[in-house]
Amino acid sequence: MVLSNSIKAPAGTTPTPTTPTPQTTRTTPTYDVDGSGTVDNVDLFLVTLAVGTRNTQYDVNGDGTVDDKDIILVRENRDDAAAAAPMIVGVQLTPEQVSRLQAQIDLLVATSDRSPAALKTLIYLQQLLATARPEQTQLLANYPNPFNPETWIPYELATDTDVRITIYNAQGVGIRTLQLGQQSAGYYTDRERAAYWDGRNALGEQVASGIYFYQLETDTLSSLRKMVILK
Repeated sequence: MVLSNSIKAPAGTTPTPTTPTPQTTRTTPTYDVDGSGTVDNVDLFLVTLAVGTRNTQYDVNGDGTVDDKDIILVRENRDDAAAAAPMIVGVQLTPEQVSRLQAQIDLLVATSDRSPAALKTLIYLQQLLATARPEQTQLLANYPNPFNPETWIPYELATDTDVRITIYNAQGVGIRTLQLGQQSAGYYTDRERAAYWDGRNALGEQVASGIYFYQLETDTLSSLRKMVILK
């Protein structure tokens, strides 16, 4: 079937040309990743949580990876009201998100970029990680392991609590206690915040190679894990 593109007007009339009605299209700013119509702290937060991934929705500069460059772009292009509003902090993060945020912080610390935008982004990431609240309190694997002579003992706190870590030898005898005191909810996983053991007992003596245990005690949890000193 063939359709004609010509339209015949009724007899005695002159066809009147019609003008297409202009259509308006709502455009979303590149940095408005949640499509709300405003570039604000929610967009900044969402891009930050996606850091270290290849999620195209949050890769606002289109270089293939969500990183500090995307965070800086969203931060610098927020609406005036959003830029003056408090940042989103004190949220729950998954272990994977914590790991990716920490990796980005480490990269920013190591970089030679000391521009105001980069420094503000670094501070924001540090604040977000420092105030984040895990879903549960838990003791994590020490690192390095095996070790000689020192190691770090990471843990996560879902609530504010008193914290103590005790080191035991293979016979179950306590040889060292780390009284860490009252601590706020958060992720104590990097070397700046995790508990540190120098491989010495309560008398200051270096302990021998072998299997040891470390116990985390809080107001609501007691958890035990194994570690190895290898000299």
